[in-house]
Amino acid sequence: MHYVRRLQSSVEDFLVPKYDEPSSTQHFNDVANEKIQQSTPQSYAQWFPSSETLFVRHGDEAVDGNMCLSVVTATDQGIGPLLQLFYLRMHDLKNREFSLLRYGRDSGREVCHTHQIYKKAPGARSRFRRSISGSVNNIRSFSRRSSRSSQMSAQSSQSGNESANYYSESALGEGSEVEAHTNVSSPQPANDDGSPKPSNKIRLEFANYAHVTVSRKGIGARKSYDFQYWGTKYQWKRLNKSQSSGRKRSYNLYRGLSDLVVAHIAMQDLNPAHSRDRETSGAWVPPIWMRITDPSILSSENSTDIPDVIVATGIVAFVDDCIRLRDNILGLADKLLEAKKAAVKEAAKNDEAAKAEITASKDKKIPTTRVAAVAAAAGEEVERGNQAAVEAAKATAAAARSPP
Repeated sequence: MHYVRRLQSSVEDFLVPKYDEPSSTQHFNDVANEKIQQSTPQSYAQWFPSSETLFVRHGDEAVDGNMCLSVVTATDQGIGPLLQLFYLRMHDLKNREFSLLRYGRDSGREVCHTHQIYKKAPGARSRFRRSISGSVNNIRSFSRRSSRSSQMSAQSSQSGNESANYYSESALGEGSEVEAHTNVSSPQPANDDGSPKPSNKIRLEFANYAHVTVSRKGIGARKSYDFQYWGTKYQWKRLNKSQSSGRKRSYNLYRGLSDLVVAHIAMQDLNPAHSRDRETSGAWVPPIWMRITDPSILSSENSTDIPDVIVATGIVAFVDDCIRLRDNILGLADKLLEAKKAAVKEAAKNDEAAKAEITASKDKKIPTTRVAAVAAAAGEEVERGNQAAVEAAKATAAAARSPP
């Protein structure tokens, strides 16, 4: 299995196009925050859409910077000020309630807002349909009883059956119409706490009234985020590259059945100082860079709607991936804490049993060998509990280095 994974990784490295990371002069983390300028309609139109690199990271200039992402581009080949083009505000991580703004945080120009789609189940049948179905069943049972009486009753029952079938078909049709129009589906309480179960879909509602649904698909490491815009299918395909510091995630955007990469997203390499700063500030979304690589999308003949959709879906897909990874790590940490508490509780219980045996030995003069055996057993339980905590900690560390 390990050989097969290495072979698949080698094939992907050969087939997937390579993209050079921006140079140090363009590296977003090496530029002070005060050099960021909010774009205006004029400067925005000059720098977007374009083939220039977009840098995405937490908006440290705000108090709630760990719930915001700033999208900027470097001007004048990296020696000019950074120009802020978009700003993402994350209001509710659980429900994926985000708002992507153009120009800056206080511009009021919303590109789109998002929300989580929850799984729904059809509600109960309407009372009207149940009453019609009950009446039809009564007519059928009456016709069956009357068919046993006589031939005349049989003829009557035949007409009754025909009328019953007629009313049955018309009632079912009318009932389904009523149900479709009046019976609203309610969320399915699938979780233990009765809350609705989230799906793998996020709805993006754009300012131009376009609605885009991003669906997370795939199993294991081969995951993708698919969406459709104006009848054309797109797919953000996730790629994983193993490094000494862990797995580095990147994403390629494909359009339709073409192998041409439309856009690319990759995580930035961080030096130890930047990593420490991120941990101190509470940043949980790794800094990334994004680039639109398809010249046809950048053509002035096309509308700017498609570049907006590419940026929005790419950022939302990456943030959703980060939330899922963080939830998995926190879930493993909770299991580790529970295992540690159980081990400590068991060790304390065995320790109390050992003390009770020692006290009893003093009163009843139990042989010393038995007391020593009980104490040794308690020590072994403590050692097993500590070993379980160590193994759980190793599992948590391994999960943090690999994608969900």
